[in-house]
Amino acid sequence: MVACGGSASTVQQASSQPEPVAPPVAEVAAQDAAVDRAAPPLKSERRILEYLPSAYGVVIHLSLSKLEASELFTRHETSLLGSFEKERQAMIDTCHIDPMLDFETITFAIDLQSGSPSLLMALTTPLGATRVEECLVAMDGTITAEHYDSGDEKMGYHWPTQDVLLLSPERSSDEIRQSLLAGTSLDNQGLMEYLSRTDRNATLWGGGAIPSVVAAQMASFGGIPKGFVVRGSAWAGIDLSVEMSFATSKEADSMMSMLKMGTSSVGQSSPARELIEATTIEQLGETVRVDAQLSPSLADELVKML
Repeated sequence: MVACGGSASTVQQASSQPEPVAPPVAEVAAQDAAVDRAAPPLKSERRILEYLPSAYGVVIHLSLSKLEASELFTRHETSLLGSFEKERQAMIDTCHIDPMLDFETITFAIDLQSGSPSLLMALTTPLGATRVEECLVAMDGTITAEHYDSGDEKMGYHWPTQDVLLLSPERSSDEIRQSLLAGTSLDNQGLMEYLSRTDRNATLWGGGAIPSVVAAQMASFGGIPKGFVVRGSAWAGIDLSVEMSFATSKEADSMMSMLKMGTSSVGQSSPARELIEATTIEQLGETVRVDAQLSPSLADELVKML
């Protein structure tokens, strides 16, 4: 998350100003423990994916509004925010902006195909470009055309719509800019196929293909996964699900064997044993699925270990 705040007079007008769009659909906090109520995904969540270059084959999405509304976050706000709490407070003091309240979602897209991983970040917020730009400049940042320079790092800076901000590495900035100008969407059927299997109403969701260079490093764990899907919901406790897909059922068998061996070797100490007892592992052909439903007390114990 970037910190921000300050004076409008120092902001240079960005050339990638957004087209007006309807505001995001309001989200409703879940009332059942660890379960988000069924609702259509935010329109802005769908738009984010349209502007990702095809090299970004893995996506992780977090609903800040749902996390902040959960009982789990209320109980462990300081622990969950960790070192970000200082940056959050600086933003509140300087900008009168609370990122946990004024930013609704954050999406990370990861390029694992190149030599060094590349991370793109997209945020949805009703604040609009002007308010955010004033904030960035007041925190000693510089915005020129389609770039944001924080002093430590220079990033591509784009507003594809009035409620979506994209911050991208310099090396992919031009590709994203061309995509925005041309109005082209993401042509990455593999990624979208994985994301279609997750629950985009959850507090946390994501998935994608695992590049061979990364998968090879996981060979010692049994099979080599082709890709994964993850979803997690938080309310009083945590409901987490992870699916790993493999090229063959034999490779999935190898991963199952490794996971069973690992769970059987866990001692009787708490919360490790409680975590194993709350976890279900199953194999469905070429897919291995791990589900964990953590009670509030178990979730409390795990958060304290962070």
